[in-house]
Amino acid sequence: MEPWYLSLLSSLLSGLVGASVVYYFGIRQLITQRRLGYLEQQLTEFYAPLAGMRTQIRAKSELRQKVSAASEAAWQKIVKSYGERPMLDHEERFAPFKKIIEYDNEQLKAELLPKYREMLTLFTDRYHLATSDTRAFYKDFVEFVEIWDRWLAESLPPEVVEELGHAEATLAPFYEHLESRMHQLQAEIAQGRVHTRAGKDPSMANTSEGVRRLSFFAGGIGALIWFTFALFSSDFFSRIKPEEWLIVIGGIFVCFLVPLVFVRAAAWVVRGFTERRE
Repeated sequence: MEPWYLSLLSSLLSGLVGASVVYYFGIRQLITQRRLGYLEQQLTEFYAPLAGMRTQIRAKSELRQKVSAASEAAWQKIVKSYGERPMLDHEERFAPFKKIIEYDNEQLKAELLPKYREMLTLFTDRYHLATSDTRAFYKDFVEFVEIWDRWLAESLPPEVVEELGHAEATLAPFYEHLESRMHQLQAEIAQGRVHTRAGKDPSMANTSEGVRRLSFFAGGIGALIWFTFALFSSDFFSRIKPEEWLIVIGGIFVCFLVPLVFVRAAAWVVRGFTERRE
């Protein structure tokens, strides 16, 4: 005669295997989606905006240099056209060129320097999205912006600024890093690759407390049901052999795991329908 527990135990084991497979692959997919979501957040909220603002500053700075070089060349042509004659209308002829200088100075104060501050604010507010190698540039960038602010407030003489080595070229490694990291993130997201890096993904730092409690509660109910079934099926254990106690204990464990795994797997499925896609 077949032992009383075999049919139920086989059903429970098959259910556990099925739930485990669903849970394993579901969790792997969820982690992959979360990781890619975090990479997209890094790209769209940190690296791309910083790189974009830096590109805007560079474009305007390069245009300033072009305009300055062109105005210098044009002015030299005007001077040469007079030959040995005195330029009696010097002020009138130089007035448009003076406006170029005034425009550049005003643009530096009103547009370019505020853009640097905007970059620093973004870097500070979203510091958590930066990787460790990006954070290494934070101090130098703070110093760069602070020296500009002190110079504008006329609290730093030009000689001191020069002595400090304040120049845009000092930030070249930072700008190159931003571009490189942005392209790397774009490639990883486009190809769907997930690279393992040191540290935990902040988006996966906390699991759902409600799902955790519900899964353990369901597992406890399952274990209690199994224990009650074994209790009454064996006539209060009067017919259970000593070695069958292992089956009872194992059954309790299995009955605990099956609903626990099913609850978590169901939570993953539901989350897939309800999560907002970025």
